[in-house]
Amino acid sequence: MHHRIRCKGTSVGLKNHREELQIILDSVPAIIFYKDRENRLVRVNKAFVDLFGMPREELEGSSLFDLLPERAEEYWKDDKEVMVSGRPKGNIIEPVETSRGTRWVQTDKIPYVDEDGNIIGVIGFSLDITERKQAEEELRFQSEMFSNITEGICLVRASDTKIVYANPIFEQIFGYDSGEILGKHISTVNAPTDKKPEETTAEVKEILNKAGEWHGEINNIKKDGSLFWCQVNVSTFDHPDFGKVFISVHTDITERKRAEKKLLEYQKKLKNLASALLLAEERERHRIATELHDSIAQTLAIAKIKLGSFIADEPAADLVEVNELIDQAIQDTRSLIFEISPPILYDVGLEAAVEWLCEQVESQHGVKCLFIDNGQAKPVEDDVRVLLFQAARELLLNVVKHAAARSAKVSVSRQDRNMLITIEDDGIGFDPGPVNSRVNGNGGFGLFSIRERLSHIGGRLEIESGDGRGTVATLIAPTKA
Repeated sequence: MHHRIRCKGTSVGLKNHREELQIILDSVPAIIFYKDRENRLVRVNKAFVDLFGMPREELEGSSLFDLLPERAEEYWKDDKEVMVSGRPKGNIIEPVETSRGTRWVQTDKIPYVDEDGNIIGVIGFSLDITERKQAEEELRFQSEMFSNITEGICLVRASDTKIVYANPIFEQIFGYDSGEILGKHISTVNAPTDKKPEETTAEVKEILNKAGEWHGEINNIKKDGSLFWCQVNVSTFDHPDFGKVFISVHTDITERKRAEKKLLEYQKKLKNLASALLLAEERERHRIATELHDSIAQTLAIAKIKLGSFIADEPAADLVEVNELIDQAIQDTRSLIFEISPPILYDVGLEAAVEWLCEQVESQHGVKCLFIDNGQAKPVEDDVRVLLFQAARELLLNVVKHAAARSAKVSVSRQDRNMLITIEDDGIGFDPGPVNSRVNGNGGFGLFSIRERLSHIGGRLEIESGDGRGTVATLIAPTKA
């Protein structure tokens, strides 16, 4: 391509030629201008006029020192270089102050040559790249921000799910050298779990395409094969170069996961200890109850028999009174034995012990209590049996103390591999919502404690209630088979 344009001489058709040339120039979307050796504008096209927002008549013939005094010298320096060297100069990126504010243009300048070969000025071709420049500045800002942020960040092209950008922290987290991870599929950094890395990527991508964002924890894999956990937050946006991309922010939470694991192990140990203490406490209760039954209760019974023989021979009032006191002591001892550890729980079984609880509620508190057993075998471990009995007793005490109920029903059944004890009452009811977050202030297990202990053995407590509707509480625990 020739970079020299020769001016045509004056002719009869010069005017027509100029008009035709102007039409052609005005139809070109690029910004075009001619300048002479005095830095004056000789001719401009419509795009130039639109850029400055001034009439063509005011622009043509004016000097850039008048139009753009602050930057004219800088522009003039490039012009002189082109005119002196006779060679074009391209890809000049510079700001221009216009009526619309500062615009950025990319300009190519070539010598303006007359028909005798003399360089009489400069011809410029410019493109308004303001939007591109702003996008580049935004990208540069984002790149600097991503490079200095403490989390690992990568951009993943949505079309092929390949990494097109990674900040230094991301590369450091995953153990890659600078630029090494670019172009790799994002599933490269996903560790295989019960799903393949590609399956995990596909699931996340599906959610992103629907919702525009995804948040969660992912088990990742480093370049050296070591596994670690990241908290990942992903969102979508349109990138000027890569199209739709996923911006993925990774935070290494390996230490947090280790701490959580240790905490869970510690909690498990505490729950195991609590279960062991419960069994130890129940064994001690059972031992004390057995001692009371085998020693004190038996001694009192023998004393009553012997005293009865004396009364038969000599029915003195004092002896009768002593006999009555012994009767009361025997009754109190039996009550204490059942309170500490009811023998029926060990001698007959859990169902019989729960039925005995119903009888106690009805006889001692006047609340009619119906017991129903579906008759199925419900074998449970010793600790489960003790827990269910104590929990059932606590729930029945709540019925007596707080429900203002006239009647209750206790059902014992089996459902699949679980034993169920359901306690229903016709009392005033309550809001069961806070049960998850507070302990019953009336002593004993408390509903929260019951729920926690059942959870430890793989069971649960379900409560249905409401103001004026009574309460249905169900204890659910696993059976042995």
